[in-house]
Amino acid sequence: MHLNADRAVLRNVRLLGDQDTFLVNARTRAYVVNSYIEGTTDFIFGDGTVVINASTIHEKRSTGSAITAARTDPARTYGFLIYRSTVTGTGTDNTTLGRPWGQGAQVLYRESTLSNTIKISQPWTNMGDATWQNARFSEYRNTGAGATVNSNRPQLSDAQAANYTPQRYLAGADGWNPL
Repeated sequence: MHLNADRAVLRNVRLLGDQDTFLVNARTRAYVVNSYIEGTTDFIFGDGTVVINASTIHEKRSTGSAITAARTDPARTYGFLIYRSTVTGTGTDNTTLGRPWGQGAQVLYRESTLSNTIKISQPWTNMGDATWQNARFSEYRNTGAGATVNSNRPQLSDAQAANYTPQRYLAGADGWNPL
């Protein structure tokens, strides 16, 4: 799916693919809720803003890969928010939460359940010369066998998390709130 629309709401949809399943372009603000997204490599990607809420994200490759490839403009605060969702996969300890398609990429997994498919020790990876350490990758209060806290898993504080809510991601200049 190639989404190039502002203020898009996708409710109860199934996005099935392999690599590059769901492209969120720069002009896009999208709210995805109660849905299912499946793929293999960088299957949620782009330079737009998306909140994926109460959904299932499934890595179907048994050897694992990166789920997201954000290319957030460094001047923009918000990119991808995976919120209160479930991440599953067919492999064990072999899938990464994401890799930066460009410097400054922003992805947050917040209050989600991460299965044992997620790499515990190194859940973020590099893409070309874009390093995960220079991206704005973080987690907040995730649970499940694939969730932990270590030096390779930046965590938001409670005070920081107050600024990274679905409403803030989607508000834009017009105050849009599809929740």
